[in-house]
Amino acid sequence: MTGAARRAGLALAVSAVAAALLAGCPLPQPLAEVARVDGGVISPPRIVAESAVPAETIIFVSQGCSAAVFSLGAEVEDVNTLEAVEARWFVDYQATLPQIPLSQPVPAGDDPANPIRAVVPYPFDAVAWNNGVPLHVVELVVSNAFKAITPTDARQNHSAQDGFETAVYRWVFQYVPAGDARGRCQ
Repeated sequence: MTGAARRAGLALAVSAVAAALLAGCPLPQPLAEVARVDGGVISPPRIVAESAVPAETIIFVSQGCSAAVFSLGAEVEDVNTLEAVEARWFVDYQATLPQIPLSQPVPAGDDPANPIRAVVPYPFDAVAWNNGVPLHVVELVVSNAFKAITPTDARQNHSAQDGFETAVYRWVFQYVPAGDARGRCQ
């Protein structure tokens, strides 16, 4: 093999390695924008998944617990620090069963340049909900324009107005026997 052929082969190999490395490199992505009915766009609030507490999405709860209250929470990123953001909490949401969610404002911080907002924690009482069902799903839903809460339409309580979006984060609480090492009370 000649020196020129070796250099060409080496250059090709280096290019292939560089392409493979770049393919696995996540590039910063802009936040999604939602078209408004008036023609403008808005970046909807997003739940920062890395901030969720507890970090696990499946939590095993020991049936031997006399008390098991889990403080659930997360942060929301919203580039528009002037708009109102609302958090709604649902337990075992079903579109066919009306449920009035716990609704809370998610206030912006004191620094208008900081898009991160803390959601007020939700205390999920796993013992109170231990009604023979093997698991429960708790959902945090956030939006900057929810539909109005109604006692008769579960889908409306979980939905944003036309032209807006919701962001959802879920925790699954699964009950396990008292002796199961995976189970916990906090």
